This record gives sequence, C-alpha cells and structure tokens, in this order.
Amino acid sequence: MNYDLSKEFAAKLGVMLDASLINYKHYELWCDEIIENMDKPPYWIIELTLIKYLPDALYTVNCYALSEPFVDFSYLELHDFQIACKYIKYVKKHISWAEFLLSAGDYSDAYRGCRMDCGDFYSMHNQFEDSEYSKKVERTQSKEIANIFSKHIKEGEKYYEYFMKYFRQYVLKKK
Repeated sequence: MNYDLSKEFAAKLGVMLDASLINYKHYELWCDEIIENMDKPPYWIIELTLIKYLPDALYTVNCYALSEPFVDFSYLELHDFQIACKYIKYVKKHISWAEFLLSAGDYSDAYRGCRMDCGDFYSMHNQFEDSEYSKKVERTQSKEIANIFSKHIKEGEKYYEYFMKYFRQYVLKKK
C-alpha cells in the first residue's frame, strides 16, 4: 500500500491535530497499518501509534515535519488549512458557527498570515450575534467562508474522510 508520509503531509496532519479535527482514534490504526505493511516504518509513525495525548501527538508529528532536511512550507497555506479544518469541524457539527468565528478570529489574530484578517471573523461574529444568531445570517456567512477557503476545505475534507475510516474501525474494535 502507498502512504503519503512526506513532511508536507505531516505538517497538514499536525494542523488537523492542532485544530482538534482528528485525534488518536483517527490515527492509531492508520499508524498500525503502516507499521504492518512497511519493512522499515518511519520512527515518528511508530512513536505516534503509542500516543493518545493530543499535545504529545502534535509534538511528534511537528518534530518530523520540521526536521532536517528542511522543507520550505507555505505557512500562509498551512494557516488557511487551519481555518479550513475549523470550518470542517463546524460543518460536521463539532462546534457551532459562533465558536467557529471566534476560534478562526483568535487563530488569525495570533498568526496574522491567513487569507482573512481576524477583524473580518470578529465582525462576522458581531453581525451574527446582533442578528440573534439568525440561521439566515449563518448560511450567508458560511457560504462566504466556504468560497474563500474552498481549496483548503476540499483538501481537509478529503483527509478527514480518509481518517474517518480508521476512526470507524477503532470504534468498532473497542465495542
């Protein structure tokens, strides 16, 4: 089986972990499968399969992604991917629209490298709040975000669905 274990993929895996889009239930069986199918699996995969604590998993993945030989990532793309992961959490009903807007605003404020400025997210939140959390305003704003981050949302959804098959196996295995 062919697995993408590139540093670019690892960086995106790190973003998905950081955004809490996925956790050990999504990656543990994936790592186990890689270990079973490769003669010499990468050390970071062996280590990751044993980690359930999210900060430790994020550290392990990022250590690999940022190790030598260094790969020149587009941090703007990774920051936009982070917003997309947060949006996917909203679409999958992990968080509310208000939570998405505040979280995206906080993230873009801290990193100042996203396609949208933090003020745009906060302004949308204020508009949503002022409308008394109107479904119409939510739909309009959600469509706008989906258009702006569409490339990254599509990529994030593809990865999310890929890891969901492992999540489902994990849950069934534990029953």
